[in-house]
Amino acid sequence: MKKSFNSKFFTGLSGLVIATTIFAQQPPPETSKPLNRARIFPSIVSIVPGGEQQFYIVMANTRLKEAYNPAQIEWSVNKIFGGNQKVGTITSTGLYKAPAGMMGSPEIYVTGRVKVADNPVNTATVLLNGQSPAFKTSFEFGEPVNELKHFKNPVAIAVEKNGNYIVADGKILRFSPAGKFINSFGEQDGDLLGHLDGLLNIAVDNTGKIFASDRKIRPPRILAFMPQGKH
Repeated sequence: MKKSFNSKFFTGLSGLVIATTIFAQQPPPETSKPLNRARIFPSIVSIVPGGEQQFYIVMANTRLKEAYNPAQIEWSVNKIFGGNQKVGTITSTGLYKAPAGMMGSPEIYVTGRVKVADNPVNTATVLLNGQSPAFKTSFEFGEPVNELKHFKNPVAIAVEKNGNYIVADGKILRFSPAGKFINSFGEQDGDLLGHLDGLLNIAVDNTGKIFASDRKIRPPRILAFMPQGKH
């Protein structure tokens, strides 16, 4: 906390000038600006075929600023600007009209893109007649509970270009497209460079680099690894 002082002068009854020094506490300077975040409302809704629903984007309130609706929003339906008759249409003001009949999946996505927001893409889910799409398991892999060798608490997964699976589970695990264990790296072993501390999420970029976020508090961090596992 930074301190500053001001000198003030007062004249007493005898004409004597008395000087006093007043110390004032100054707040520390802002280290980072608050996020300018947007949210879409409603985030999930059930609509009958041909029905309508008004969607809104709301900018979250921050210190000294109230929540508000941004003026410029680009609305799309299933990534189609303005939508179409198959997936439904949406106006420039966010009024969505569902298609007259169900064609394909009953799950539709309405997106509002806000340029002024730090999270510009905001998506809501529309379910026609309240129906959810039917999903089938196409592939799974794992280990028997009584024979766990690698899995402890998997929390995230990513896929490499060659089809290998990268799994976040305390450390980073790599499995073949058939689910066979290949290797691991980023083991947690104290506060060491390149070692993960409470792995949360992972992602792979188009060059094969692997990015991992963890719960380490001081400082918060994202760790990057080469495809071979080198930090």
